[in-house]
Amino acid sequence: MNTRLSILSVLVCMVLAGNAGASDSISPDGIPHALLKNETFLHGHPDVRWRVEGSRQLHRGDTAAAIESFTRAARFADKPSQAAIAELLWEGTGTARNRPLAYAWMDLAAERGYQAFLLKREAMWQDLDENEREQALSVGVQLYADYGDDVAKPRAYSVMRRERSRHIGSRVGADVSRRFAGKLPAARMSGTLTESALVSADGMEPASTQFYNDSFWHPESWWNSQDRQWRSGEVIVYPLIPEDEP
Repeated sequence: MNTRLSILSVLVCMVLAGNAGASDSISPDGIPHALLKNETFLHGHPDVRWRVEGSRQLHRGDTAAAIESFTRAARFADKPSQAAIAELLWEGTGTARNRPLAYAWMDLAAERGYQAFLLKREAMWQDLDENEREQALSVGVQLYADYGDDVAKPRAYSVMRRERSRHIGSRVGADVSRRFAGKLPAARMSGTLTESALVSADGMEPASTQFYNDSFWHPESWWNSQDRQWRSGEVIVYPLIPEDEP
């Protein structure tokens, strides 16, 4: 029995926890579970949108579709999705087994120094033979050109800023402030509406107020938040499904 941590298991467990959790609970990567079901939020965060969709497809056993979704998320700099592709390629699950390409994807997933991905990348490298290592380095060049942070983050920035302007712009902010004027403590009226600020105002769930949190819509804050969670390894908190030895 192989007890190595599996990012695939983590992603599936996160989706299951979100399905079962309260609407105001927070996922291990710092996103309210309710926002992971909010189409408007997900439309502005294609990295998370396609990671969540891929995880659901994986849970349903539709691995081929999951790979397509993870690849779409990978285009928007989602490192967990890149790691998921690596594991599927490594085991040949839902696709042809390709260890050199799997290593290249895991190397890409470890680009920001996330601990779990670094460890898996090094374990993969140790298992490759010399020929496979040469192939991995070769295919990795093109992979970085297509999916590395230098090109993938700007794609995500573009979508995030466009959707922020559309939904979190001055018009929306003004509408929200007017609607709840006089119903919120003065402290809540300054800055970003977060936590359960509007629950007593008109029964809105906490996540609906967190939707307006700047940290979810400013690219630098968004990536810094993701980095803090994934780099520390604290996201890996669920009991994982063990993998059988090949």
